[in-house]
Amino acid sequence: MTEALATALVPWRWHRHFAQRTVPGVLRFLPWLGLASLALGGFVVFSWVGTA
Repeated sequence: MTEALATALVPWRWHRHFAQRTVPGVLRFLPWLGLASLALGGFVVFSWVGTA
């Protein structure tokens, strides 16, 4: 909720400028981000199933 409110208060021009500077650099790490997301998601599911 707090993030949504903060995003709503940031002017569009600032948001767009920040995104144009940062997204190309982050895209280099997209495969690693995907693998980390899968690993953490698997850990959460494993932990959830393990406690049931």
